[in-house]
Amino acid sequence: MNLHLPDTNVPDDLVVVGQIGQPYGVKGWLHIHPFSAQADALLGSEHWWLTVDEAHWRSTEIDDIKPHGAGVVVKLAEVETREQAQALRNTKIGVARTDFPDAGKDEYYWVDLIGLTVENTQGVRLGTVVGLLDNAAHSILQVERPLIETPAAAVVDKKAKPVKPQQELIPFVARHVLDVNLAAKKIVVDWEL
Repeated sequence: MNLHLPDTNVPDDLVVVGQIGQPYGVKGWLHIHPFSAQADALLGSEHWWLTVDEAHWRSTEIDDIKPHGAGVVVKLAEVETREQAQALRNTKIGVARTDFPDAGKDEYYWVDLIGLTVENTQGVRLGTVVGLLDNAAHSILQVERPLIETPAAAVVDKKAKPVKPQQELIPFVARHVLDVNLAAKKIVVDWEL
């Protein structure tokens, strides 16, 4: 499989969901390392996209796939030997967001939460979700707070380094997260700064 001959019909909604690891056996099977504890998007999709640089994607079809330990093993259509499998090591795997299985009630894909506005119960905008962390007990929202820059400070020192936005870490648990409205692109939390 030549990843340097990219496809032209790459979906706009690709999400990187895993990475190819070591070969598995001698017949072209591959170890896959999912980027999520639940590999639903990998297991539920019949079509993957592969890349080494996230600029050039190549489509591939799955011949067979199965869970294996903490990961997944897969047999791709164009990979027949251990050497071909080894050549794909560290390649990233993308799946179209539209191919993800439906999330269950009160379940969300992280990719759908990134970019949502977070406000508290008083209507105060706390910031925007820029990422999530997993601490094994639960997920944690990384909320980037808006910068508040005083004009006087900007005039006094023009050589000053730009101030980095601060992040608030909010546990993604029912006690703190009261409502997630994907359509309105908003999360309401019981949280004070």
